[in-house]
Amino acid sequence: MSKQKAQAIAGKLDLWKYAEDKKPQIETALREHLPFAPVHIETRFNEAVEYALFSGGKRLRPVLTLLGAELVGGTSDLIVPSAVAVEFIHTSSLIFDDLPCMDDSNERRGKTSLHEKFGEGLAVLVGIGFLNAAYNLDFFNHKHS
Repeated sequence: MSKQKAQAIAGKLDLWKYAEDKKPQIETALREHLPFAPVHIETRFNEAVEYALFSGGKRLRPVLTLLGAELVGGTSDLIVPSAVAVEFIHTSSLIFDDLPCMDDSNERRGKTSLHEKFGEGLAVLVGIGFLNAAYNLDFFNHKHS
């Protein structure tokens, strides 16, 4: 895509409308790639994963990832795994930021922070789980594209 065409698209774009339109696709993809443990092993881990990821948020980072792909002539569908990886990395950074050894935040997005609700150890494991899932998504997306 030419620079002029990209600028024209960006100039006409209503980012919040675009984000609203893409959010269902992103939410579905996030659910498809959750770093769950097998249910028979550790259901509390799985509960903490869902709590951390689906506690609100605009999903602006994955939306911008999809938009960037489209602005350079790509197909947003092909970049969805990378958009999910970006959101997983962001979620892990929020989990780690809230820990007692960092900001020691008791709340995140108006809810009890993950380490306060599930314990510090499990919060660390969930944060690592999101990072590992992000690395796997990005590696396999680029390896096979």
